[in-house]
Amino acid sequence: MRLDYKLKTDEERLDYVNSYLDKHNSKVRPADLEKLADYLLFAGENVTIKERSEESPIITKNREVTLNARETSLESTIDNLPGGEDTLWTVASSPEYPLTVKEPLDMSKISEIPNGESKLRAIKGLEKSLEKAAGRHKFKLKKAIIESWQDIYNARVSMNAAAGYPTTPKLAPTLKGAAQLELPETKWLDSKDMPQSDSDFSLFEPTTVLILLRHYFNLKSEVRENLHCDMHYFLWELETNTRMALAHYPVLLDLCRLEMLGYTGAEIVNYMEQYHGIIHSEQYFSTLWTKKIPKLVSQEAKKSFIKYYYRNHRKYGFKTCSCCKKRLPAHPLFYHRNTSNDGYYSKCKDCRKQTVTSFDKYSQDPFTGQIVETSLLAIGYAPESGDIYG
Repeated sequence: MRLDYKLKTDEERLDYVNSYLDKHNSKVRPADLEKLADYLLFAGENVTIKERSEESPIITKNREVTLNARETSLESTIDNLPGGEDTLWTVASSPEYPLTVKEPLDMSKISEIPNGESKLRAIKGLEKSLEKAAGRHKFKLKKAIIESWQDIYNARVSMNAAAGYPTTPKLAPTLKGAAQLELPETKWLDSKDMPQSDSDFSLFEPTTVLILLRHYFNLKSEVRENLHCDMHYFLWELETNTRMALAHYPVLLDLCRLEMLGYTGAEIVNYMEQYHGIIHSEQYFSTLWTKKIPKLVSQEAKKSFIKYYYRNHRKYGFKTCSCCKKRLPAHPLFYHRNTSNDGYYSKCKDCRKQTVTSFDKYSQDPFTGQIVETSLLAIGYAPESGDIYG
């Protein structure tokens, strides 16, 4: 059955369903009635399967390749760069970064590439076989030749990187100055009990989180000796919230560490396949890094402020989790809503999540590289100091 999802109001959809039932009354199945009920109940909310697919269409791998090949806008170029806008700024302003890195192979230096000569001999052998091949066998030989040349080229690029070609962007002068600036911020809860800030540079904003994570090590070195600057405490708060937000997401925790260390997209794809058994494109992991991780960290920052506000100012409105026995604020960021007396489930969100997901016992801290128990990271354990922030 086909429904008109362009209709958004209850009255329009009700008239449409009545006319549909009048025409097909004898052919309507129970499954169709259920679909019609959803069509009426969720008018304008984009929650039916059809509307969700129209709101967030699935992009297949082939379509993703086509989009990436055709995309030329500034916004998408920045999103696809490992360091975002700062990498683009570095490439444009520094002579150390050539805009075109694809240079022809120098055949006289093929011996300097690891296994370069043996791979070249293999290519020549494949080319001789290609002259006599036909059909599918010819196609496979062509593919093998292309992949062999790619291996040689990638090995040459890796050699350049090992010789000193930088993989992470330098710290932009604007951020160098920001590391020493005063960053005043006032936080409060609005009428809906959600955290708000009067500063554009706040951990409540995912964009701020992403900027700080991208330049964490550079900013850390800038403020290491200055314990009185605001950025020092900004980074301390970032560390705590990142550990707590990603503790139960081993893939995201590793991804955050690799991106902060400047790993390339190809290296991250290989790492995830080897250590986590996950096979995805570079664009997929880049999206997790630029969208998912900052959102989780900013949400954790909001939860931290709510706990502080409830404990020190409101001093009421708490609810004890029936599973972990933690006394947490009765708030949508800590408990899922339901129709009980207080409006929330008896288990907190973290406990409900653990009932359907298994976590690694140990994880690697993204800021220090130390192996720590995941349960300690989840409560804000700082390996370098041994402190716990909750």
